[in-house]
Amino acid sequence: MAAKLPGNALDLAAAQGYSFYDILTIASIIEREAVIPLERPTIASVYLNRLAQGMPLQADPTVQYAMGYQTDSGQWWKTPVTLEEYSLVNSPYNTYLNYGLPPGPIANPGASSIMAASNRSKPLIFSLWVAAATVNISLPPILRPPTECGGVRGRLIGE
Repeated sequence: MAAKLPGNALDLAAAQGYSFYDILTIASIIEREAVIPLERPTIASVYLNRLAQGMPLQADPTVQYAMGYQTDSGQWWKTPVTLEEYSLVNSPYNTYLNYGLPPGPIANPGASSIMAASNRSKPLIFSLWVAAATVNISLPPILRPPTECGGVRGRLIGE
């Protein structure tokens, strides 16, 4: 892994005001959120912009991590899940309820997610829904625009 990262990876983290551990935590969220590799820089931008503005991350993968293994379905990712259920997950990993980064990584991020977290190069986008409309990233059905989810409007917390 170290061979895939630039020699200045620690400097890139510090230039954004983060430790490398913080970057690994952000990258782990990106790793679980991204569907295709090209999405990673945009997803990173959304989360880094939210952190910079003191906004909650509202990252589904962090809540899914906190929810843990779903014995009834035999899966790690609960589906379907409602945003209301997220408010019931009492965990420091619940980034809908807790501001800032979760206590640590939620997955093992790849080099491309680490680099995306280390290089905020996208515009000031604060919503994955807006990002999807502007750069065509994939979103789960609950966050897709109405035309993509059968006329039922997806929504974000706070809408």
